[in-house]
Amino acid sequence: MLTVTLRAINHFELAEHLHRMDRVAAELKELPTVTLTLPADEDEIANALSSIGSAISADNNCICEKITDFPPLSYWEGQEMNSDELNYLAKRLKELNPYELDVFGAVMQTKWYGLKDAINITFNLSNYVLVADFGDKNIIGRRLAGASGEQTHLAPAGPDGVSYADRAEEMMRTITPTVTPTGVLYEIRREVVHAYDGKLLPDLAGPQEYILSAVLAGDDPEIPSASVHLPCADAYLESLLLRMRLDSWDDAVILECEYGTGIGSFLRYIRESEETLPALNRMSRGLREAAGYTEYTLDAALSFTGARGAAQVGAVARNLGLFDFYEGVTDHEQLGRTIIEGHMEYSEDLEEYILFEEYGKDWARERKGRFLDTGYICYNGVIPIEELLSADSPDPQKSAMRGFCQ
Repeated sequence: MLTVTLRAINHFELAEHLHRMDRVAAELKELPTVTLTLPADEDEIANALSSIGSAISADNNCICEKITDFPPLSYWEGQEMNSDELNYLAKRLKELNPYELDVFGAVMQTKWYGLKDAINITFNLSNYVLVADFGDKNIIGRRLAGASGEQTHLAPAGPDGVSYADRAEEMMRTITPTVTPTGVLYEIRREVVHAYDGKLLPDLAGPQEYILSAVLAGDDPEIPSASVHLPCADAYLESLLLRMRLDSWDDAVILECEYGTGIGSFLRYIRESEETLPALNRMSRGLREAAGYTEYTLDAALSFTGARGAAQVGAVARNLGLFDFYEGVTDHEQLGRTIIEGHMEYSEDLEEYILFEEYGKDWARERKGRFLDTGYICYNGVIPIEELLSADSPDPQKSAMRGFCQ
């Protein structure tokens, strides 16, 4: 994790209004700052930037006043930075094991690297071997070969029969090392991965399940396609729009899309060619919140309410707790029996005297529900269903995204 203190880039504007340099210095000290622990949710970062008078941007949008928790990056203090890139780097560092983190720190101390360089270095750590203890060359050789240096109980040689100790000896004879505060660093000549070109940040989708995954392209051929996994923070979409140099989502085209497990059954409720990415994101967030319910429950609620479009599907999914669904109950007799058995115990001898069907009819009449092929559903909310469906309508000023999944 990285703990950073940020302030807005507005000191040049401030200097234009001040006549004496000592007053400039005094005013700079009084500019508001915000401290964040990264990685953080993009919406949290957007709120933090707003508090210091900055905003999400594809360009540098803050000055890094202070970096704690990772001294090798301290030379960035006082430098203009981009908050998205800082957060992305923190996500990459979080994925590293302790040895890889030490290697990254050592590389960053060999010379001055910018934020873009640092991100790319995290994709090329296998090109370096860091030695803090020359006592066990077997461990050094394992790290050189890309194996785990901690597993010393394994065979002392690789698949080709060359011992790890011999590999280490050859490396130390042939490669000139760089001494860093973290240890002695050897750079191995391997293919360099250029993961980040300063435009679109590389995809960081992990093993977590997604609701919808899409590959987007804009009208600018110089901007590569981008992957997005929904749901995500609203601020992430805003940042992606800026990085793709798009004025609105109307300028984006979906090249391909994929739905998560069990989502395909709800596609008939979505007007695919008319949806905005923000609306799809809110829908995805609602579907994730409804994960504790069965697919039949959500499908029944969508059918009962007449929901159409991503915004309405998301609204129903988020409020699924306001619906009662009795799966498999398809007539009044079954409904009456289910309700009574859920509230009381009775002897089988009394069953012929209980009017299950009549009770079911009265109960259904009072709740104004509906029988479906999959069961009985009713709505228990206070606000009318029409208001529930309009509670998450898309922003009319957002353009619909063309080409969605066509």
